[in-house]
Amino acid sequence: MSAPERKSSRLRKEKETEMTRTTLVFENGDDTDNEGNSMELTTLQELQDWVKQDPEAAWNVMTKQQKILTKQQEEIKELKNAVSNSNDKVKELNDQIQILQQRATSHTPAGPDQLLEEEYARLREEMQTVQNERDSLVVAMKLLSSNPVSPASELAELKPRKSVKMPDPPMLKDGKEVKFMAWRSDIKKKLRFNADHYPTPDHQMAYLKSRCEGKALSHIDPRMQDDSMNQYKTVDEILDHLESVFHNPDRKHLARNEYLALKMEPKQDFTDFLAEFTRLAEEANQPTGYMLRVADWSL
Repeated sequence: MSAPERKSSRLRKEKETEMTRTTLVFENGDDTDNEGNSMELTTLQELQDWVKQDPEAAWNVMTKQQKILTKQQEEIKELKNAVSNSNDKVKELNDQIQILQQRATSHTPAGPDQLLEEEYARLREEMQTVQNERDSLVVAMKLLSSNPVSPASELAELKPRKSVKMPDPPMLKDGKEVKFMAWRSDIKKKLRFNADHYPTPDHQMAYLKSRCEGKALSHIDPRMQDDSMNQYKTVDEILDHLESVFHNPDRKHLARNEYLALKMEPKQDFTDFLAEFTRLAEEANQPTGYMLRVADWSL
């Protein structure tokens, strides 16, 4: 293909792309999110990505827009009927005026009857009022037809908004400074409360990996490589693996023994004692009532 032909082909493709390109803008004037007050979808791929990321919001936008457009069409239909009725009324009044004019011209030489003049004036005034109303209806109908409901103004409340970012859990290293079970709980809460930030399993697993270092990272990294033959498929698989590494299956039994043996030392700060007592009680899974009784014995 010659250079002119390649240029012509490129221009033709660009023109076709431009012709099929549509920009959808969703704005929110009262949005205080620092990430911005608008979202633009300019390609089919962007729309598909948005639908995959938040199908509920996408469905709400489409159904809301459909309801608004249906209501708009009904309003236009009502305006058309009102304009048609006004035209019929104007025609009727005009016919009555013509009849009065004929009666007035055929009246006695003394002049038209006073009642005819009053009726004529009333009909002219009524017809003018109906015409004004009809003209207003026509203007409203044209405005409604030429200015369809804008998603930016009517559907801004349905624009997908990012959830408030929760604090990141501490880094899991060797399970000593940061206990695995507490870390696991924080990770699951983070991914649940900020699910829109991590919409796919890949996003979630990548985030979990970013909160691991040292021994923890060395255990999971091999199965997170692209060439791994046994890659993780979900976050739960990674958490189960880490639990087998850091969580002692006898920990509950050991915690119960420590819990029952715990005594407050004479010079020990009460808040420190209470924190340790509560931690062991939770790990030992002790009932609340029993915890209170043991607390009395420990003091």
